[in-house]
Amino acid sequence: MPDFCRWARWVASWRALLICVGLELAISDTSYMVSGYVPTYLKKTVGLPDNPALVMVLVVLAVLTIGVLLVGLPMLFLSSLEPAILPALFPTNVRYGAVSTGFNIAVSAFGGTTPLIAESLVAGTGNAMMPACMLMFAGLVGAITLIFAPEVAGKPLLGSGPSIDGQEEAGDLVGTQRAE
Repeated sequence: MPDFCRWARWVASWRALLICVGLELAISDTSYMVSGYVPTYLKKTVGLPDNPALVMVLVVLAVLTIGVLLVGLPMLFLSSLEPAILPALFPTNVRYGAVSTGFNIAVSAFGGTTPLIAESLVAGTGNAMMPACMLMFAGLVGAITLIFAPEVAGKPLLGSGPSIDGQEEAGDLVGTQRAE
């Protein structure tokens, strides 16, 4: 199938693509805030030397310790749900390409720029709480996005065949009939 047709199917899934980008905004913003900006924040705003700031972030990323727990814990929750939510947004015939497109747009636009934007906001406003405001905004976007995400628990994914229960009603997967 020509690449244009595949791209047209992604465009037809615009709502799911927006949900994917919105969820990934919340996930990547939180992740990049912890791994990319917190060392700078600890050095410039809190006044810690480089090594202790980096060690603290390393510890947080490894075990999500108290100190940066408010940032690290939501990252853990969001990251654990991501592999289940994102693929469920799209039908099988566009799932791989659409998830990778939405994911990478969000990570490059929002995650990769998080440290730069956070530092610019702190420097520009003089308010050391601006990174927290960024995370609250990302969380709000993620929460609103989840309202529009479809519930797929116990249902076949879009474009998939019937559920296991539906297949058992028609005969089991290896062709033998169910005992009545």
